Amino acid sequence: CLIAYFKLKTDYKFKDFFSNPNIKKSLFFMLLWVAGVMIADIYYFNSISGAGEGWHYLQRMFPFFLVGFFALPDKNFFKYFWLGLCIAILIVDINVVYNCIIQHRWRPETMFGNPNKLAGFLILVLPFIISGIFAFKENIKLKFAGFVIALLTVIALLISGSRGAVLGLCGAYFIAMLLIEAKKYKLRQILISAFALMVIFTAACGVIYNVYAEALVRGYDMERVYLWKGAANMFKDYPVFGVGTDNFNKFYVAEYIDPLAKAKHLTSPHNIFLHYLSERGLIGGGTFILLAIYQLIYLGKNLLKNRFIVNVWALAGFVSVAGMCIHGFFDTQLTMRAYSLMYWFLYGIACYSIVYEESKND
Repeated sequence: CLIAYFKLKTDYKFKDFFSNPNIKKSLFFMLLWVAGVMIADIYYFNSISGAGEGWHYLQRMFPFFLVGFFALPDKNFFKYFWLGLCIAILIVDINVVYNCIIQHRWRPETMFGNPNKLAGFLILVLPFIISGIFAFKENIKLKFAGFVIALLTVIALLISGSRGAVLGLCGAYFIAMLLIEAKKYKLRQILISAFALMVIFTAACGVIYNVYAEALVRGYDMERVYLWKGAANMFKDYPVFGVGTDNFNKFYVAEYIDPLAKAKHLTSPHNIFLHYLSERGLIGGGTFILLAIYQLIYLGKNLLKNRFIVNVWALAGFVSVAGMCIHGFFDTQLTMRAYSLMYWFLYGIACYSIVYEESKND
């Protein structure tokens, strides 16, 4: 990209991207969260050195800026991004299937070190793979390749055994469908569609429970409830700055653990919102919630190019962010570096798709 800019004088549209009012608002909330994390950590460590973790968070947002710097007003920009994404997720899928079939590992840890983190990464990327199938449907080869990779990704997701990730993906698409239909159809049609999907989902859960109950209910589920309760009480007692980064387990075991809880080694509440609220209070957790809300509102408002045509990349971005939020009620995948880098890259792509459509309409 740099060679193309200086040698070929390629006209990147970074001015269109960064001058867009909604991109500026996104940057504001992103930097507000980073500042909140830094302030909370500086308060806890009582030293400027506490800003280190916030600086790491800012570094992980760099892919968002890369998208803006090298944005092109061309459909091929999205095609080449999508092809690269397909190759990346295919490597992950092959690794998961290999672990399952060759090494006979159910819920493999793989390169992510944890099956839940693996699943979080898969549902982050999968919506963009699916959207590419529709974006490039005229090209039979690309459409077929996208379908195969999407199918492999779904299989890898099921092998991961993460209930929170599956719920996040299905719930995010369900919300996106309601938002799209709200702009297209009358309330009665929306309610009928919503009811039909809920019946199908309930029936599917019933079948799965009767065939393999552990896929839905596991013996350690109450431990999560105890963790959430302890984290909520921590936030109640330390609402502004929290108990300090990486201090959850220390306070949980010492003061907030339920008498019935057995897992004393867990270092987070298995909830991304309670994680930030308990360790960094409203300063770090409240700003994170504001950021997520703004992302959902911005992407949700731009799901359609017009009344009947869906912006497939904005849809993918919305599903990824909403999936992160829903899955985030059960895990803390955004704290993982690889996940976070991909999260901000994909959010950048979704944002640029909106800027791109706006520039075409001007």
